[in-house]
Amino acid sequence: MPTRRRASSSNTLKPCEVLDVDIKTVTGWVIDGNSMFDIGEAMEKHWPGNLIYHKALMEKVKEYFVNSSEADGNVIRGWCLESLRDLYRKMVEIGDFSNAAKVIKDIAKMSNK
Repeated sequence: MPTRRRASSSNTLKPCEVLDVDIKTVTGWVIDGNSMFDIGEAMEKHWPGNLIYHKALMEKVKEYFVNSSEADGNVIRGWCLESLRDLYRKMVEIGDFSNAAKVIKDIAKMSNK
């Protein structure tokens, strides 16, 4: 079950006004791998009885992922490269040289495209 909480109060919201902090919270739950059932339960816990808000919030989360999927390929490759570099650095720091070598191979594969 997701444990992140938001700092806002839904008592002052119009029925379909969705706060960015809530979009970030629910997006995090999705990225963390929670099931739709768990997310639904967490939404009911954080915003009880506000089904209109739940639906509007999920639409905004879907919109977020659609927009992410439309990012330029070079931007995505750049992000992947920087993420791999960060993983490599962390693996070397903890002495995980076997996985660090795998990251080097992944970076080399990216350079061939």
